[in-house]
Order: sequence, then structure tokens, then C-alpha cells
Amino acid sequence: QGHRTAQYNLGFMYYKGLGVQKDYNEVLKWYRLSAEQGYHQAQFGLGVMYFEGKGVEKDYVEAVKWFKKSANAGYDVGQYSLGAMYAHGLGIPQNYDTAEHWFTESAEQNNPHAQQDLGIIYATHRKDYYKAAKWFKKAANQGKAKSQYNLAVFYNNGQGVSKDSKKVKYWAKKALKNNKFRTNLGFIK
Repeated sequence: QGHRTAQYNLGFMYYKGLGVQKDYNEVLKWYRLSAEQGYHQAQFGLGVMYFEGKGVEKDYVEAVKWFKKSANAGYDVGQYSLGAMYAHGLGIPQNYDTAEHWFTESAEQNNPHAQQDLGIIYATHRKDYYKAAKWFKKAANQGKAKSQYNLAVFYNNGQGVSKDSKKVKYWAKKALKNNKFRTNLGFIK
């Protein structure tokens, strides 16, 4: 009956195969119906479908279109995804200023992925280690191992923070506990 949340939920069930066979054509049908009514999660979901090429040809331009709608609706995951598209120049010209804007919008809603990538932009493109450390701390406190590692490096080198060997060890140990993250921590004494 045109209820956008129900349409999205039905699409999600087809996406995950929850009680129904996975069917990307059905996902697209239901996500599109919901997204065209302005439902931000469905808009994001359509962006993912185009980004990954599930049920459609991979199309970064179309993914950007749907991520942008979701981002403009205030959805933190849509904002993060749009920022990532700008940061990597996928479907849209690379633009770190715009990526920073969307990462900030998302990071301020406590999205750890956006906080981490915002830290990376400040560290690598802005050379503002103080702001990078601020965002890495926020992401690290939410368990992002790459940010935990970056904080260990920052505390070791005194970048954006005062040198502190205890904090180097603290953040390095946290990073190592994350099985998904492996790196050289040989600089720790």
C-alpha cells in the first residue's frame, strides 16, 4: 500500500534472504519504490546496489546519486559513503574538501568509519595532526583498529599529541587485539 518503510524492509529481506530466496531484482524493485518516496535507508541501499553491481551493472555515478539523496536526508551512513566516493573519485571527480564535509557530517553523528577517514584526510591531505588525532581518538574509542594504530604512531612521534610511551603501548595493544588488523609495531620499545 505504498508504505516506504515496509517497502524497504521487504527489499532488505530479499537482499539478505530472510524468509525468502535472495533476489536482487526484488531488492531493486522494493528499494526503488521506497527510495522514490524519500526513505533514506532505501536511497542508501540503492546506492550500495549500484556500487557493488548487485542486480544491476556496477555504476558509480548512479551510486553517487543515491548516496547523495541519503546524505542530504541526514543519514550518517549515506554521508560517509558519499564522502568516500569524493575521497576516491568514484563516479564523481575526486575532491577532498567535499569528502571532508561529508565525513564531518557523518563523524559528528558518531560514525566511526567517518571519524577514521576524517582523521586520514587531516593527517595525509591537510597535515593537521592535531585534528587528525582528535578524530582518530573518537574512532579508536569505538574499536577502529586502524585509528588505534595511528594513535600509537602519533603518540610515538608526537604528532598532534605529546609524546607518551604509555599511550603508545596502550593503543598499540588495542590495535593488535583486533584480528582484522595486522601491521608492524616494531617501533614500540
